[in-house]
Amino acid sequence: MHKIIENGYNAYLLGCVSNLTGIPKDELKRCGEACIEQLIGAYEFASDLPETTEEMLRQELMRIIAEKQEG
Repeated sequence: MHKIIENGYNAYLLGCVSNLTGIPKDELKRCGEACIEQLIGAYEFASDLPETTEEMLRQELMRIIAEKQEG
């Protein structure tokens, strides 16, 4: 299992990313540890900004996932 997911808080955040994107956690894990770190970081950062809507956050997360899948 990825080191970053071993942390309970990060596992919770990955679950939040999964719920928001509709992509199962197991599928997200296949993107790799760097992708997971980027997704969690983006989720934490954007969810702290009052002007961020759920749709804006979902689109950003999907963009990160698409970039990792293409690369």
